[in-house]
Amino acid sequence: CPFCREPVPTRVGVDEELEYARFQARCLKNDHIALKLMGALYRRGSRHTPKDGLKALDYFIRAVELGSPEACGCIANGYKKGDGVAVDKERSALFERIGALRGDIYAQHNIGVTEYYSGNHEIGIRHWKIAA
Repeated sequence: CPFCREPVPTRVGVDEELEYARFQARCLKNDHIALKLMGALYRRGSRHTPKDGLKALDYFIRAVELGSPEACGCIANGYKKGDGVAVDKERSALFERIGALRGDIYAQHNIGVTEYYSGNHEIGIRHWKIAA
């Protein structure tokens, strides 16, 4: 691990508790990548975490506050699907735009899909070109 100088586990499933403890330690140090990954773990309910959409949203929001563009896309997907929060298309679009402005290519792609299927083909294709 580049942060703690510990060797990275080589096999999936080996030392999952140790890996989870490392994620928690990085979250306490406000690492936006670790916060986004912990949010993803809580959203799916895997690796010692119960499935909890609100806790996942909390981790994603903390990651966004620290500058993670990918976490913006995760929040947008949560609002789009109603995962832990009420379905809100406007908030979903807002977080996708913020993520795209910060450089998340997946958010940029999703904006292109939305624009393309709403009839704005040229704008959608332009967003896809930017994301590519």
